[in-house]
Amino acid sequence: VARLDRADGAAMAPDRKSYSDEQVRAILSRALERQQRDGMSHEELVAAAREIGISEAEIEHAAAEEAHLADERRDAEEWSAARRRGLRAHVTSWLAVSLLLLTINALTGGLWWFLIPTLAWGIGVAAHWNAIRSGPSPRDLERVRRRRQRRLAREQLRRQLQGGADAFQVIVEEGVKALATHLEDRHKRRLPPGQ
Repeated sequence: VARLDRADGAAMAPDRKSYSDEQVRAILSRALERQQRDGMSHEELVAAAREIGISEAEIEHAAAEEAHLADERRDAEEWSAARRRGLRAHVTSWLAVSLLLLTINALTGGLWWFLIPTLAWGIGVAAHWNAIRSGPSPRDLERVRRRRQRRLAREQLRRQLQGGADAFQVIVEEGVKALATHLEDRHKRRLPPGQ
């Protein structure tokens, strides 16, 4: 690309800058952010990559890897959200019971015995928090995947059954209408003329 930097407007030699892979990623990422698009279709991505010399096979491979990583991130977030809900319930019950024990201990007097169960249970709460902080194991992520697959299978079955129930209802309604029409016709044929 020629530049017009001189005062007389004459073209200078084209830029021959070279960028590292990291710089290319950063520049392209910034350019995409500045463009403020909602995304692009797979075909647009392949065409754009082709223009800068990236093969379609590499794009397909990278897209598959990104889809897999996105699934893993979603699974990890689902695991974390469930564990955070569990921790909130754990902390709430720990606090409620600890306050109850403190109240009982204060009303009955004597040594502060409520500290023993409160501290022991507090260790369990701290272990729960630490397990969340350390993140999910591959086994935890596999459980999340299996749970999601079962949920999706149940939803699909429910939709199929609902579709079947709707179809059955239509068939029954049509059958009832046909039977009512048939009975009405038979009744009309039995009546003497004029009635």
